[in-house]
Parts: sequence; structure tokens; C-alpha cells
Amino acid sequence: MEKWYKSSLIRNLVDMHIPNGDGYLEKFDPVKYADNIKKSGADTAYIYSCNCLGLCLYPTKVGIPHKEAKRDLFGNTVKECRKRGLKVVGYTNTWATFVADAHPDWNVVYESGKTRRDTMRFGTPCVNNDAYVDYVCAHCRELVSTYKLDGFWLDMVGISAPVCHCPTCKEKYKKKTGRELPTTINKRSPEIYEYLDFKIDAVRSYLKRVYDTVKSVDPDITVAFQTASAAKHPLSYGVSSCFELSDYLSGDFYTDRPGVNVTCRMLYNATNDLPFEFMTSRCVSLERHTMNKDINELILQSYAAIMYKGSFMFIDAIDPDGEMNSEFYDDISVVSRNLDKYRPYIDYEEKPLRDVAVYYNLLSGLPREDDTVSVELIKGHYPYLDLLKIDSILASKHIDYDLISPRESDKLKTYKAVIIPSLSALSEKECDLIRDYVREGGNAYISGITSLFDDKGSDNENFMLSDLLGVDYKGRFEIKPAYLSPTKEAPELFGKHTRKYPHMLEENIVRVTPNSEGRVLATVTLPVGDVSDNITFSSAISDPPINYTEYPALFEHRYGKGRVIYSAGTVEFDKFPDSAQLLASIIGDLVGEYTVTLDAPTCVDYTAYASDSRISLNLLNSQTVYPPIRIDSVKASIKLGGKKVKSVKNVSGGRLSWSVDGDTLNIDTDLEFYTLIIAETE
Repeated sequence: MEKWYKSSLIRNLVDMHIPNGDGYLEKFDPVKYADNIKKSGADTAYIYSCNCLGLCLYPTKVGIPHKEAKRDLFGNTVKECRKRGLKVVGYTNTWATFVADAHPDWNVVYESGKTRRDTMRFGTPCVNNDAYVDYVCAHCRELVSTYKLDGFWLDMVGISAPVCHCPTCKEKYKKKTGRELPTTINKRSPEIYEYLDFKIDAVRSYLKRVYDTVKSVDPDITVAFQTASAAKHPLSYGVSSCFELSDYLSGDFYTDRPGVNVTCRMLYNATNDLPFEFMTSRCVSLERHTMNKDINELILQSYAAIMYKGSFMFIDAIDPDGEMNSEFYDDISVVSRNLDKYRPYIDYEEKPLRDVAVYYNLLSGLPREDDTVSVELIKGHYPYLDLLKIDSILASKHIDYDLISPRESDKLKTYKAVIIPSLSALSEKECDLIRDYVREGGNAYISGITSLFDDKGSDNENFMLSDLLGVDYKGRFEIKPAYLSPTKEAPELFGKHTRKYPHMLEENIVRVTPNSEGRVLATVTLPVGDVSDNITFSSAISDPPINYTEYPALFEHRYGKGRVIYSAGTVEFDKFPDSAQLLASIIGDLVGEYTVTLDAPTCVDYTAYASDSRISLNLLNSQTVYPPIRIDSVKASIKLGGKKVKSVKNVSGGRLSWSVDGDTLNIDTDLEFYTLIIAETE
């Protein structure tokens, strides 16, 4: 039986984090609620059974009922949504303020001894506490047993502290390791890896119990967990297991163009089934409840979701008295009307036509400071931030790419080139996979301190992949900025940059020496003194390149049938156009010939997919002015791989001209907001 989410394109969630109080939720009307969802064009309603305060909106025998629960707000809303042909998902939340107040020993505790409840409105019980997990599972069992639901969705699923010092965590960690909980971290901190394993296992055990509990009552119901923290704060919350335990991936993200792209690419590859679910608020932020986004921004993000094979969810918030802004549901209906024409063309079995992948992992997000610092810094280190920088560069150069983590690493062999962006920590298994990929003919751009640490926190003093890179680690240059001075080997990579006017990076780049034959494409050049040196300098305002060295800044090494270009600096994290051009030149050199190329302004995003019988090209005008300015000519070229083109159609209805030149399909079209081109092939 096909799952409900396969045909669900637009979904709705209405936040109902309303406490008990005079008049609160008294005007909530299930009929009006269901009418609003229906007229919005959404086909699925996520309905609150229990909010982040731990208040249940139905007559519970397990949890703490909201004072309006006697009216069974949840059950009656489910009934009304069903009458209107909507799919229904039951929402609940791990955070539970009043539950935590009733059981103080269940709270997540910071090193200071404070809980989140001491400073915020949110109470966050620790999911390592067996009594609390029993409570959550009892609630889930009651909910799914009482109401017939299509899906179950659990929010805020992790442990909301870098290290939790609650009595349960202290006791369990001491029993498992014989040590106290860690409070500090430096670049050589194997104990923090051990704690993270402990924390991730605790969250995984919690989610597995919830999953099994819900499925034991109704094997046909879908179960999904909030994935945003798993994507953006995986080490701080310990929630990486969301990826493996959710029937489909789902998360709320409030972000701009790079964030939308990174989120959708991440969820596309990591989800157990398509479509994934991209969630965002109708207001500019959840805290600014009355301030709506421009409707065009929501339209843009709905197009982005389907372009990456996802579904779109818009999040509203209930008024404290229980009423809703009905006018908004009239306005948002334009999203559904716009997407209706594309529904017949959605095919989740199509395969992406992408030549490039960016490989990332979670452990490389740990701090690498030499000094010992508080474990609280884990909150500020996560790969998502680096991925945003990379996306900005690749999008500006129209390089479509996939995001691949260790969980999807078996896909590496399908790409012509892989970017490995200064991933400090790699496991032996990851190293072997990367070696095998290159040995068998793959090509890789690898930068910075990739593989300097293993997955247990050991500092290896040399790269674990030194044989692949062709260079050995010799520390970092103490002076910044650093310059990449082109040699005579491949000056074309650097555009207008020369040995006299080299490429600049504002970082202490890595010092390496070759350990095997290869081509030095650029060498390291330094200024007279560090940027912070106010005594020794050659220019009062800038730090020009003065001291030329023979240390490689860019080194090409052949390994088996493939090759690696190693960069001592992280070109992929630099925000300036010259770095975008350098990275694009390097990746283009590694790829050779792209399957899809685009000639369009930098604001245009695209994805392309193929099946046995067709090729689909998605074009999105991602300008930040609304409505976006029309682009009169977007040109794309797609390698056919021996296929014959029968016809080409612009589903969006705009201008289209096309031709086939040898094995290449050439397309020229205009672009207002979103355009879908379908080429039927044989």
C-alpha cells in the first residue's frame, strides 16, 4: 500500500504552544480550523495532540490536559479534517515544560546546575531518563490507540545541552565509562568522542522506543522525527539517529537561498523515502507572530522543495484565544494553485544528473582549538555553516551537486568529482572509501586538515590520507593572510591571479611537503608579518605578498586511475568572487565535461533528473526582490548519453526553443519564477 506522503505535496502545521489561562484556546473551533486548512490548498494537516509545554489537547489519562482538552480539540479537529478529505498527522513534542516542573529530576541540567527552565519558557526533560521515556511512550500509545491517524510526528527530539549533567546521565555515564562527565574540550579530547557516542546512543534508544511503540499499535502509520537539529546542531543535540529512524525526513528551517539549497540537498540524499518535507513559517520568524513573509518568498520556497523532490509545509501559529487569521489561508492558496500544474510530472524514481558531490560528516564539526575550552563551544561548531559557504560558491557558478554523508557513502562512485572540505575527523572506513573512489577513477578536491584526526579523537600528527593526497602535514603557518601563487603548471586555474598578484586567503593555511611525485599548482606566499602585527608590516592598510616559499598551496596527485587536487587553504569557505572562480576552475578541471551546463544569471538555480523515458529540468529564479525580475533567456545544455529526444515541453507555459546537436540537448527558455522543462526520450 502506498504511503500517504507519496501523494502529499503541500502540508500545514499550526503551532499551539498555548498555556492554561483565562480565555486561552476558548475560541478554538475545529470546524473553522479545518475550513482554513482546506481552503489553503494543503492536502495534509499536522495537528497538535500535545504542545511543548507538555499540555495535551485531548482528554488524556496519561499526560497533563490543557483546560480546554475536555472539548477534545485534537480529536474533533481530526474528525473535521477527515470530512474535508485531508490526511492527518498527529503532532507531539519531547519538550514538556509543565511535565519537567512536576518532575524536576527529569530535567536536562547544564554544568552550572541550571536547567533551561531556569532561564526560558521551555522545560526540557532528558530523554536518557527511563521514567520520562516511559511517560512519552505511554502518551504515544494512548494517542495512536484512540485516534486513527495517517502519521505520527515528534518534535524537539534531542538532549538540549552539549553535555547533560542530570542525575541519570551522570550515573549512566559513570557506569559505562568509569569517569565523570567531560566539562572541557581541546583538539586532543578523545573523551568528548566517547561522550558523544553515549549521548547519540541515548537519543537513538529514545527514538527507537517511540518508533516501536507507535508501530506496535498501528503498523501502517508513518513515524517521523524533527530533523532540523539533526541537520544544523547534530553534536549539540545528539540527534543524528533521526536520519535512520524516520520513515521520511522532515524539518523546520527558517533560512535564505543557501539554507534552502543545503537543507533540501541534505534531506534528499539522507531520507529513507521521498518526498522529504521542507517546513517553514508563514511569518518572518516564529517570534514575530504578526509579521508575515512576502507571499512570493513562500512561493519561491515551495518551488525549491519540489525542485529537490520534496514536499512543502507552511507553519502558522494559533492566537492565544484559539482563533486563526483566516485571511492568510486565502492568500497562501496561491502556492497550491501554482503547484497544481506540476503534480502530474512529479516522479520520485528519477535520478539526478549531478556530476559533483560534497562529502560531509558530523565529527568534523568539533572545535579544534589548541587551548582547553568549555564543551559549551560544541554548540557553535557544526558542518551546516560550512555547507552554506560552499553552496553560495557552487550556486554562483551553476554547479549542481549532491550532499553525501557517511550514511550514503556508497553513492560516491557515481560522481565525477567529490569535494571534501577540510573534514578534520575521518574514520578508517571513510578513508578507505575515499581511497577506493579515487583509485577506481574518481577525482577529488580535498582541503585543509582533512583526516588529521580519526573518529575517536586521536591526533595522528599526519594526514590519515597522506598517501592519497601526496603530501605530509607539517603544521600551520603562523602568519595570515596567506597567498596562493600560481606556478607554470596550471596558470589557467587562477584567472588573472599571477605569482606577483596571487590569490589571497584570510587564514593560517596548512604547511605541507610532498611525499610522492605530483604537480605543484601553486605555492604559499606570505606577508612580512601577521595581520595583527602593528609593528612589522609592509603596508599600513593591507598585507601584500612578500615572502615567497616553496611549500605547496595547491598540489595535484594521481592515485590509481583518479587524481586529487589538495588545497592547503579552504578556498571553498571564502566568500569572495575570485575564490568562487578558483574553486569552479578546479572542480571543472576534475570533472572534465559536465552532464548539464547552464548559461544564466547567478540568481538562477537548477536541478535536472532523468528516467528511462524522460529528462526533467527545473529552473528557479532565486532573486531576493519580489516578485522576481523576469529573465528573458536561460540556456541549458544536457548530455543525452545516447538517448533520442522525441519532444520537449515547457510545462510552465513560457517561451521555449530547443535543438539537438550530436549527443547534446540545447534548451533556451525564459524564466519568471519557476520553469519545468520535460524532454521525452527513447
